[in-house]
Parts: sequence; C-alpha cells; structure tokens
Amino acid sequence: MSSPRWLLVVAVIALLGLLIMSPGVFPAHPPVAAQTGGDVRTVTVTGHAVTSQAPDMATIHVGVVSQAGTATEAREQNAAAMEQLRSGLQRAGVAAGDMSTSYFAIQPVYDYGAGGREPRISGFQAEQMLQIKTKQVDQVGALIDAAVAAGANRVHGVEFSLSDPTALRNRLFDSAVNDARQKAELLAKTAGLQVARVLTIEENIGSSSPVVMRLATDTAAAGTVITPGDQEVSASVTVVFEMR
Repeated sequence: MSSPRWLLVVAVIALLGLLIMSPGVFPAHPPVAAQTGGDVRTVTVTGHAVTSQAPDMATIHVGVVSQAGTATEAREQNAAAMEQLRSGLQRAGVAAGDMSTSYFAIQPVYDYGAGGREPRISGFQAEQMLQIKTKQVDQVGALIDAAVAAGANRVHGVEFSLSDPTALRNRLFDSAVNDARQKAELLAKTAGLQVARVLTIEENIGSSSPVVMRLATDTAAAGTVITPGDQEVSASVTVVFEMR
C-alpha cells in the first residue's frame, strides 16, 4: 500500500472513532418522547367543615393600679399589692407557673385644673397586670373573686380557648376534603364524567368564633359567675380534581 493511501485509511479510521465517541451523534440510549395526554379536564371546588366544642382553657387578666406622690412610692405600693395578689391567687389554687406579668407601666398623673392653665404633675400611677392560665374553666368566676379579695382593682377580661386544637383541626380538614370530593362528584355526574384523581389541595385558613361569656351574679353567694359558650372552629380547603 502506497504511503498516501495508507495515510487516507488512517484518517478515515480516526474520524469514525471520533464520531462513535460523540454522544450527540450516536447516543447510547434512544431519547424518550415526552408523554402528553392532551387537554386535562378539571374541576375546582371548595370543601368546608365546622364543629363546636366546649373550651377547656381560660386566660384571665387581673392587676393592680397604685397611685402616689412620686414614681418610687407608686412603684413600691404596686409591688407590695402585687405580691399580696399573687399570694391570694396561690391560696386559691393557682400555681406560680400559671401566672405571668403581661403589662407594667409607671406614668405621671396630671392635674389640668381650671381656667386653661398649663397642666401640672400631681402624682404618679403604677399599673401591673397578671395573666393567669387555668384549665378549671368552671372556676373562672371564683378565681376573679379571689383576685379582687386579694387586692386586684383591674379585671381586663377572660379568654377561653382549646388547649390542644391540633387533633380537632386535623379531623376538620379530613371532613373538608371529603366535602370537596362530594361536590366534585356531583358536578362530574352532571357533566357525564367521573372524578379521576386529586391534582392539588390548598389549605385555607381556619377560623374560630369568639367564645360567648355569660356574666351573672349569684345572689346567694354574691360571687361572680362566668359561663363560656362553645367555641366554633372551621376549616376550608380548595381542591382541584381531574375528571374523565
């Protein structure tokens, strides 16, 4: 074989080797075509669920306002009164860990006088509020009475709630999804179709209705009676179903 022909053969062999090594020319595996099933028919519905349950947790806000000629005197008087309040609540059965300070302030008290003169500071006022948590919902009135007897001159309200709402909310979302499926099946039947599967589920924010408190006075014992109503909790989901 002459030298030029030998060089040509070598060049052809080398070129074929490069082509074989290149994945873009001879891929190792054939490409997989994307599967498109055409238009997907869907229906979007919202499912709801609601329930009511008696609250098992109460939060009470009580405190003391003290007034004196100086800020120091007002603070000292307030500290002594709050110590007496805490002791009285502990005697009523409230654990120290269930009480916490929720508000404290010292501010001047102004005398505005008459005749449009400039107001002047006539003293100082110290206020401190306690937040009390209790699971003895039926004893809220008695605890307020105990607080007032121990020196509280501020009662800023009572809040009722559920101590562990997680399990209840989970059941509600379960029911909300079932409600959405029933609506989707009704719509699909009307259109001559069937619900195939769930494509997406979006959780909407649940809500709780305010707890109704009934305040009354027990004339026999002259005590405060507070009765909570049931707490209404709701859940909502938006679900997209595929129909076939």
